Amino acid sequence: MQRVMSIRTGKVMKILNISLETIIEYLNNETGLEPTKKLNYSTKLTDLQYEALLREFSTDKHAIEKNRESQSKTKKQ
Repeated sequence: MQRVMSIRTGKVMKILNISLETIIEYLNNETGLEPTKKLNYSTKLTDLQYEALLREFSTDKHAIEKNRESQSKTKKQ
């Protein structure tokens, strides 16, 4: 079972400036990333889903690195 992050779909939408429909379409088309339940704004994403969305839709590599650092700090606390 994939670990579920505490980041919700709505926050990812804001970070990456993409729609819920875009997230659903992308995850449904990627093998191994399909959501286990219907996605909405408050659905939590798995680590793999979140990382895949960052790689696909983030236009700034620095944003990815900054996010990883903040996630590492959160996990340590």
